[in-house]
Amino acid sequence: MKKFFYNKILLLFIAAGLTASLVIAGQRHAVEIHNNQVDMVMDFDSIKNLAEREGLDFQEILYKFKDAGIYFIWVG
Repeated sequence: MKKFFYNKILLLFIAAGLTASLVIAGQRHAVEIHNNQVDMVMDFDSIKNLAEREGLDFQEILYKFKDAGIYFIWVG
């Protein structure tokens, strides 16, 4: 019966890859911990169409979005 041996070079590459992936995972975790903000964007025309479909005043729907935590920035 033939005895099976692991190739030491391949085991070294596997260990190096595992080490590199753990380092990268640790760095990503450190970055993601501080990333706790979500920015939401809506197109002006989409908000206007939503107000028309729901039968609400445009100003009223803007206030509802603001109360929900969505802020509007004019870009142009």
